[in-house]
Amino acid sequence: MRAHVLIAILPDGATKSPPEGLVWHSVDGMTAVMTQAPAPLMRLPVDRKTRLVSAAEYQRSLETLMPYGTVVPVKQNTDLQHDNVPALLRANGPMLRDLGAALRGQDQYQISVAWDGAGVLQRFRDAPEIAGLFAASRINPQHLSDAVTSLSNRLRHTIAQELGAAATDVIALPCDTDTLANIVLLTPTHATAELDAALLAVDAIWTEGLRIRQIGPAAPASFATLQPHWISAAKIREAFTSLGLRSDADAAQISQARKASLREARLPKDQVDAAERIACAAINADTLEGFYLCDVWRDGTAQAKALCRDAA
Repeated sequence: MRAHVLIAILPDGATKSPPEGLVWHSVDGMTAVMTQAPAPLMRLPVDRKTRLVSAAEYQRSLETLMPYGTVVPVKQNTDLQHDNVPALLRANGPMLRDLGAALRGQDQYQISVAWDGAGVLQRFRDAPEIAGLFAASRINPQHLSDAVTSLSNRLRHTIAQELGAAATDVIALPCDTDTLANIVLLTPTHATAELDAALLAVDAIWTEGLRIRQIGPAAPASFATLQPHWISAAKIREAFTSLGLRSDADAAQISQARKASLREARLPKDQVDAAERIACAAINADTLEGFYLCDVWRDGTAQAKALCRDAA
């Protein structure tokens, strides 16, 4: 059976027909979004231009889903067979519902603010970081560099504060030489006026010398992108065994076994937590034959999510 590309999960489910080129797979009130066309049989290395085009197509697919409700993106180029979708949704159900609650009514914006490096000294000559340079008989290049760095750090903090006031979550991304701020915001859909006001406040810092670029609204890929990985039947058996349990244990027994394992320090905590997560996912999915478990990637981090609560 050919695999198809898994684009995203709609934790609240879908009630309308999918956009052209995409198909729904709904289980327990959640919907997986997949491409109608099969995935390539083999993904070969590609050049930078091809990667950029592919990334743009992926983003467009996510954007077409936004009118359908809360969208949790899946890592680009995730290939999956249709038969694996129900177990994936059930295995990750509690985490997906938590993400749906956290992201519901939220949009992502990326704001980058660059400045005119050639005009910095003239525009900010009275700033506390710069003023002392003009009072000196000669300017030491290192002192000049340090002063401009201090000024840019202060302005970066000010910009982050202004934009953060309109957001429920903020991620600061790396900046290049002429970039003061590169920030991703998670913003309530109804808070566009607040975001516009924040952007005006940032622009007022130096209207002629700042270049503000806004991307969005978009799906919250920087805050929560799913990365599915296969859990084999052998891994499932190993998880139950490491907790001292039979494979027909329930959520309460898994929780008790985890506490006992930690109390007795038989295994490292991260190994116990991983075993508990797999065992809980197995009972959520109601299968011991293997399933896809999703980690949640956020810009700068990747983390596993607990899955046991709804099964208890």
